[in-house]
Amino acid sequence: MRNKNLNKLVKISVLSALSFVLMLIEFPLPIFPEFLKIDLGDIPAIIGGFALGPFAGFLIELIKNLLHLLVTKTLGIGELANFAVGAAFVMA
Repeated sequence: MRNKNLNKLVKISVLSALSFVLMLIEFPLPIFPEFLKIDLGDIPAIIGGFALGPFAGFLIELIKNLLHLLVTKTLGIGELANFAVGAAFVMA
């Protein structure tokens, strides 16, 4: 049982790190305002949600946004919005 939990923890950690790196690669939408940007950071969370369960996808979103909070200067507003949308996306 311990190896199974450790295996799941490692998968969540790797997917969170991949999601964080993909979140850093963002590009603006051509027609919309410049603060609206596309990032592909939700793709590993969706994969983790399907493979490991919705709670794992929720954790991947949480860890990704906590890591992104350390890098940016938005005081958590953008991260909170991203977490709310990403968590709803993973749970649905």
